[in-house]
Amino acid sequence: MKFRLLLQLRHIVFYSMALSLIVFACQKDPSEIGLNIQPPNSVIDAFFTDSISLYGHSELVDSVRTSNTSVSLLGSYYDPIFGTTTANLYTQFLISSSGIDFGENPVLDSLVVFFNYSGFYGDVTTTQTIRVYELSDSDSLSIDSSYYSNQSKPHYETLLAEKTFQPKPYDSVLIDTTNYAPFLRFNISNLTEELGYKFLNADTSNYTSYEKFLKFFHGLYFEAEQVSSSGSIMYFDLNTTFSEMILYYKNDEYDSLGYFFPINEYCSRFHSLNHYNYDNASQEFKDQVLNGDTLLGESSLYLQSLGGVKTKINLPFIDGWKNSGNLYGINEAILIVNNQETYKENYEPPPNLVLLKILEDGTYAFLPGYYNGTEYFGGVYDSINNQYRFRITKYIQDLIGTDELNNGLYMTVSGGSVKANRVKISGYDTSLIDRIKLNVKYTILK
Repeated sequence: MKFRLLLQLRHIVFYSMALSLIVFACQKDPSEIGLNIQPPNSVIDAFFTDSISLYGHSELVDSVRTSNTSVSLLGSYYDPIFGTTTANLYTQFLISSSGIDFGENPVLDSLVVFFNYSGFYGDVTTTQTIRVYELSDSDSLSIDSSYYSNQSKPHYETLLAEKTFQPKPYDSVLIDTTNYAPFLRFNISNLTEELGYKFLNADTSNYTSYEKFLKFFHGLYFEAEQVSSSGSIMYFDLNTTFSEMILYYKNDEYDSLGYFFPINEYCSRFHSLNHYNYDNASQEFKDQVLNGDTLLGESSLYLQSLGGVKTKINLPFIDGWKNSGNLYGINEAILIVNNQETYKENYEPPPNLVLLKILEDGTYAFLPGYYNGTEYFGGVYDSINNQYRFRITKYIQDLIGTDELNNGLYMTVSGGSVKANRVKISGYDTSLIDRIKLNVKYTILK
């Protein structure tokens, strides 16, 4: 009995020691595993460099698609670097039921539009002014079409509403003892009752289907007045049940009636964006982005969402490595991008950036590793180190070892059609401590 117990204890000790050795081995740097079993003259040298040459400059984005996005933008804000940006909103409304009958002698009380807040960018203590017009063209909006940030649609000249206000994106609204999520309210009948009576006096055939109603009423245009300082871009969720237009009325039989015109997935909507040709941007910005002085990318580079600014990055070192006669194995390649500004309230940097490779025909594609997610690929803003990091290992390996074309990269703001963030980043000048740089761990295989 004692012998069997002793034998079992010896087995336990043996397997515990073996397990400890395995765990210890697994803690080694992956690049070092196996070195102890190679002959000394066959060990492959590993190298590291952070002084690879790269160049960059910033340029304008043509436009971004803004139709039927997750949030809709409206408002105006001024940025000391990028100048003024204004977002205007176009949207359709639909009927909530067919065959509506407003009764005998309907009388308008009010026509009101509600937009649910979803957030903002900038300074919401600044007063905003929004004007509302009716769209004038039956072909203005279509759910089957895509619309872009540089587009506009015609509208009637009659001003339906003008609202000057301070945005309240955090304040819930109390109505009849019930608290509702924050919303913005427009009285579309406070200047003229024209549109309200257009609905009340319309032939009922206009309310028999979505298609007939949209031919009768094409939608509304919300125009933000340009601010001269501060300001904000407001975000609205127009897919909520509380984002809608309500016609309040009465007739010979009833008081306090209401009819709902919802905004839903069958509505077409988009926001147009105006940067005013960057007339009041900083001179340094205009010299590089507008006047094409690409050498200014040495000191600073720029990124702006909302169809604003992107940065092109060139990797000239690739040709030298590719034609060196050596066979390179890229263990890791990390592109580091540093925010050049300290934290500024109301001018927060983008939460995410994205890198795109430039194809032969001038279009773009995601880099290898992008679909592995941000935890692997990167691009997420690190507020502690004030930087972004991208893991582009396979892309660099492909450039050196395959026929992958070295046309350069474009860096842009992720979600650039629904976020108003921007950032000024450090350039590529090697004298800058926080310059944009590529850290590469590699081995020379022969």
